[in-house]
Amino acid sequence: MTNPTLTNAHHQLARLVGTWTGEEQMFPSPWLPEGGTHGVFAHDPVRDNIGMHWFDSMGPTPNIYKGSFDGDTLNMTMKMSEGWSRASFELTSPDSYTFGMDVSQDGKNWASMIKGSYTRKG
Repeated sequence: MTNPTLTNAHHQLARLVGTWTGEEQMFPSPWLPEGGTHGVFAHDPVRDNIGMHWFDSMGPTPNIYKGSFDGDTLNMTMKMSEGWSRASFELTSPDSYTFGMDVSQDGKNWASMIKGSYTRKG
C-alpha cells in the first residue's frame, strides 16, 4: 500500500491546523446550540471534496458537511431532516479566519446561526 499523495486541498486544510481563539455570535434559530461544538476535517480524494464531521451539544451523532475550497474560502453544505445547513471558513491571513454557519428550512431562505472570527494562538 502506498501513501496517498498530498493535494492542494490537503495544503489548504493544513492552514486550519493549530490552536485558535476568537469570538462567536450565536443567532436565534430552531437549532440554537446550548453548548460547545467541534469540527473534524478530512479530504476525500475519490470525490475530490472535503468532509467535516460537526459535533455539537444538540445531538448524539455528528453532522457531515461536504464542500471544497474556492480560493481562500472553504464552503460546505449539509442536508438534515429539518432542512439545510451551510458553513464557510474564510482564511483571511496565515493566522486568522472567519467562520459562518447558516441554516435554512427550504434551502432557499437562509438565516445566520453562528458568526465568528479567530486568530491562531502561539
